[in-house]
Amino acid sequence: MSNKTNYFNKSDSDSEDNDNDNDSDYEEDDDPEHKLYVDCLNIGHVYFKQVFRKTKEHMFEGINIEDECSTNRALEYIYASIYTYKLNLTENNALCDVYDVNSLNNYLEESEYDELYGLSLNNHMTKVSPSLFSIITYIAHNIDWKNPDTEWSIIPLKNLNH
Repeated sequence: MSNKTNYFNKSDSDSEDNDNDNDSDYEEDDDPEHKLYVDCLNIGHVYFKQVFRKTKEHMFEGINIEDECSTNRALEYIYASIYTYKLNLTENNALCDVYDVNSLNNYLEESEYDELYGLSLNNHMTKVSPSLFSIITYIAHNIDWKNPDTEWSIIPLKNLNH
């Protein structure tokens, strides 16, 4: 079973501009697209901290607020996963799908992919994808990832690019 939904295909007219950047508005935000973007950034950062063992680093660590071009390793890592996802959408849409782990052998031949990621829920591998960002969007859309009773993690199964 694959998840072929692209959650980021809304047009600009589907969302209203909101100049209020107050974090307290996040939980009350009625715009599901905005919530999805924020959730994806946060999930990506959780994964980054897990992989690079940066447990105390926050998402904006080391960014110079005086320099509009300033960035950091965490945001560059998340950006790279988004860039790869967008590239795959144009070249090979199957690289963006999320597959049921039980049907892994029917859809994915591990040797065909440079990257492969798994989603573990409560210590059981449930989903797999050649795209890190696809797993991130799947979690944002389908998992109660902020609930402390939900144990989840993204497992890098194969990554020849890093």
